Parts: sequence; structure tokens; C-alpha cells
Amino acid sequence: MVTGRRFGAWLCLAGLVVAAVRCGSGQSGAAPAGSGGTGTAEGGPSSGGETGTSGAGGRNPGSGGTSPGNVDASRPAGPPPVMGAPGCGFAAAAFCETFDGPGAVQGRAGELDRKFWSGSRMHGQLSTTHPMAVGMAEIPTCRPGIPSAVWPEQDALVCDPTPDVQSSHLLVGVASQNYGQNSYRIRQPFDFSGRTGKVVFDAAVLPLAPLRAWISFAVTEDPMSVPGYSILGNDEGSVIPRNAVEVHFVNAPGSTGDEMSLRNVHVFRDYVDTVYAPDELPRVPYAEGKLNHYEFSVSETGVDVAVTPWSEDGKAFDAPAFTYHVDAALPFSRGYVVLSVHNHATIKYTHEGDGYPEVVDASLARIDNVAFDGPVVPALREYEVPDSLAPFTDPMELGDPHNPDGKGYDIGWFLNDEKDGPKETLHVAGVDPSGAASARLAFSAWMDGSNGSAVPGTFTFRARLNGGEWREHVLSAEESALFTKNPTTLDPAGNPIGDPHTQGRLAILMDVPVSDLVAGDNTLELVTANVPTSYPPLVCNVDLVLGTE
Repeated sequence: MVTGRRFGAWLCLAGLVVAAVRCGSGQSGAAPAGSGGTGTAEGGPSSGGETGTSGAGGRNPGSGGTSPGNVDASRPAGPPPVMGAPGCGFAAAAFCETFDGPGAVQGRAGELDRKFWSGSRMHGQLSTTHPMAVGMAEIPTCRPGIPSAVWPEQDALVCDPTPDVQSSHLLVGVASQNYGQNSYRIRQPFDFSGRTGKVVFDAAVLPLAPLRAWISFAVTEDPMSVPGYSILGNDEGSVIPRNAVEVHFVNAPGSTGDEMSLRNVHVFRDYVDTVYAPDELPRVPYAEGKLNHYEFSVSETGVDVAVTPWSEDGKAFDAPAFTYHVDAALPFSRGYVVLSVHNHATIKYTHEGDGYPEVVDASLARIDNVAFDGPVVPALREYEVPDSLAPFTDPMELGDPHNPDGKGYDIGWFLNDEKDGPKETLHVAGVDPSGAASARLAFSAWMDGSNGSAVPGTFTFRARLNGGEWREHVLSAEESALFTKNPTTLDPAGNPIGDPHTQGRLAILMDVPVSDLVAGDNTLELVTANVPTSYPPLVCNVDLVLGTE
């Protein structure tokens, strides 16, 4: 049975005795040069304005060139994921994605097919002028036609084989600083009811460290975005799932960069996080740019994690170098597999004194062969709102020395208070409501819960579809407690640990009547009530999720 007595050592591993990293910019800057937000889900990514491909080395973004939503349209689409047939080492994979080409229908998840993947981005937010600003990510060579620096919705790319990874694979660049995170949720559910289900993938991430970059795996009961955790205010203060299991990986303590470690396993039950950390942190050989193979066995009574040493070619893997078991009853038996790439603060922690020849402006991950077994569960019918992609130029907001003009894109939308009416009209295209038994809006939200006059129990989000009636979601007692009492984080014995804070981030699922929907294009307007507006509330990563009979 795992105990929590290693928690103090775990904090030392994280290096979290340092001062808190700046969460976004509270400084005023140039207003976004356009609102965006009117793109359609089925009509392709919204451009939200034009931006240039990078100059030499990605240092000088130009003023013209490709749209953020279309980095290279010349590569033919790859095959869809395998479902219900042999693939990724399974005799019958419920889902197997080998990234053999860009998705046929792209959106927030970059070159992944949005029919099968929901992409999301988020970071700490304290800006009064930019709703979830994302800048430039410098990336290594991917394939001909791909620039050396990319922007939101260009930052998940299908790359050609390399000597280290000798098959087509996914490259992710996370430019968001200060608790930044890119997440990729598989829309096909993973069902482990009455059995032990297995999830696998191959991955490498750099610069590997809890203050710089790492990867995580999660299964969330809800179709939510950017699942995270909060053990300290700056570790990571991110979105707390309602019910979920998460596993995070970092560099092994005391290693010179040639070993990786399991950091911890989180089991969430009604937003309460129980953290499991090994008595002795396991180690596995790690090499920059080389893939390790990850396996997760998930049942209603526990989780097993196994990781192999790095592979020479990204195709052949040795037996696992470590396995780790957690006895923990999970409060659900069907959910969604989510892979996340994290960027705590690479710009802050990759200076010469940190052993880097120059600042690194993005965490980078190579990912391949993502799969799980089990029954092929009919997916809920999902439609996404494209990111805002409103362009701006504001060096103070991004602080990237490789992007001195501070060129970036807002991916979200500020919300007005209800008395001022909707600020934006969003669009969800291609909706088919026929046969739907339920409908929910799923989105990421940020709000100023630290305002002294705020009463989180009255925080309300209101939504109107197609000019109809206003529907609302008032924060539940469990959701509002994340602001009034802060998240609850426990060791396996049930003792409180850490000093958690939400940083204002929350996953919202709002029920709406199916009768509010129309076939085809739907408009969506959002406002808040009783939410402080000194720092404007915002939303991003908006999905419409339909349940069928």
C-alpha cells in the first residue's frame, strides 16, 4: 500500500521552494486587433487575422503569410484512427492513432482530426487586455513546408520520421508560459467497467523538469479540457477535474538528465484530490528526443503504470524499467483519455545559469502510437467552437526574447456582465441534433475568485443559443468551494497536504435543452452574473456535447 510520507521529498523534487512564477501579465497593452470568434466548427479553423511564418530561426515573425489555422495544406490527409480492429499492439483496439498524416478535418487540435480529438490550451491568467494570450513556439524540423516557429492551432503537427523516431509522429509545441498546458482529449470514450483496461502511448518531452516541461496522462469522467491539479498555488493551480485519474512524469532527482521518474498519481473524487507518490521515486533511462513507451492499466480498484527505457529508433522497446501500482477505488468506470504537455515556465527557467545556451520559449513533445483497448463505445456527438485567434502585438504580455515584437493570439473571449449584454457571438457549425437526448456546453473558464467582494457561490454563467432563452449554470457547492476553501489535496491516509489554490480556473459543463439547437450553424452568446469584472472573466476551449438515446 502506498503511503504519503514521501510528500516532502516530492516537493523538493519539484523545486517549488522558488518564488511563484508570474501568472500572465497584468500590464495593459495593445488591444486585440479584432475579435475573431466567428469561425465555424465544420467550416475549418477560423483565421482570426493573418500572421507570418517565421524568419531565420523563427526569430522574426512577419506581417503576412499563413493563417494560424493552416500551416501547410499540401500534405495529404492520413487514415483515420483504428477502432475495433488490430492496431498499436492490441488484437482489437478500441482506439489506435499512429499519426500517419494530418487529420482530414482540422480545428483546435492542430493537425489532429477534430472528429476524434478535442484540443485545448490554457495558462495562468491575470491580463485585463488579452483573453488567454498565446505566443510563438520555436520547433525543430518537422517536415518540408513547416516553419521553424508556430502559433496556436499550428502547434500540433504530424512530422516525418527522424533518426530518433523512425515513423510519422505528432510534435506538440506549448508556447503558453506560467502553468501553461496543451491537452488532447480523445472523443471516443474509454470503458473499463468490470475489467482492467489498458492505455498506451510513446512519448518524449523537453526540457524535462517540473519547472520547465513534462507530460501527463489522464482519464476524466467528464468531456472536459486541460485537466490538471493544485498542490501549491504555483504547482499548478490548474483546472481540477470532478472525477479523474492523472499520472505525471518528470526528471528523476539527482540525475544529469538521463533518467525520468514517475512524479505522482492523482485520483479525484468530487474534486477532492488524493495524491499517491512512490516511497522511492522510480527511475527509467531517458534521452532527449528518444521515445519511452508508457502503459497504464486502469480498473475500478486501481491503476498500474509501466514505462520502458528509451528506444533507439522509436519503434522497438525493451521491457518496462519500472512498474508502479496504486490501490485506489475510482468513482467512475467510463471516461476520456487525455494527453497533456505542460510548460511551467520555460522562458523563466532556461537561462545560462540554468545550463541552457539560450532561452527556450516552448516545451516540446513527440508522441506516437496512442491507443486503448476495450469496447468501441459510440462517442457522444461533439462540435467545437474554433479558438478566437484574435491577433495582437504586445511584448510585455509574452516576454519571449525570440519574439521581440510580442506577436501572439488570444484564443479565448472575455465575457461581459449580464447587464451589458453579450460581448461576442460564437458559432458552432454542422450540428445535427436529431436523436439527441441531452446537450451540454463544455468549456474552460477563468474568473477572479480572489476579489474580496466576490461570493463564488453566486457566480453564474449564462448562455443563449440561437437567440433563444438564457440558460444558466450557477457554481455548485463543490465548484465554489474551490475558491472559498481552495482545492482539497490529501495524502493516501486522508491527511491534508500542500497549500493548493485554483488560480481562478475551472471546467464548466452546462446543460442546455436540445430544443435550443438547430440543424447546421448555431450561434452562442455567453455572459456572467455576480462574477467580478475588475479582471474580466473569460472562456476558451468551448465544445457542444450531445448525448443520444
